Amino acid sequence: MAGNNKEYLLRRLHSLLGVIPVGIFLIQHLVVNHFAVRGEQAFNDAAHFMESLPFRYVLETFVIFLPLLFHAIYGLYIAFTAKNNTAKYGFFRNWMFYLQRISGVVTLIFISWHVWETRVQAAFGEEVNFK
Repeated sequence: MAGNNKEYLLRRLHSLLGVIPVGIFLIQHLVVNHFAVRGEQAFNDAAHFMESLPFRYVLETFVIFLPLLFHAIYGLYIAFTAKNNTAKYGFFRNWMFYLQRISGVVTLIFISWHVWETRVQAAFGEEVNFK
């Protein structure tokens, strides 16, 4: 019983740490990008404001990166250990479950590449080229 309770709590935490950081990150991106409709200078000012926030790295680490890292690692564990349940669920639901696992892995690969291209290379002092 204790094992099932632990797995239940981990899965709830996994869901929560996928929704909240992504939601915060998405809202922040939408707000800053919305300044582009007011012109280049307004967008640059909004981006500079976000870059100059106090404790920016602490916020990014503990509100975005670590929760999403847990979500990614536990999500991979779920994706590679979960089995379809043809006895309880129908054909369509099993396919949706399978496609959800595939899309999660593809999304993780994309986000890893995106973070590498936009954050890690910039931290090493390399110029980021958006083509």
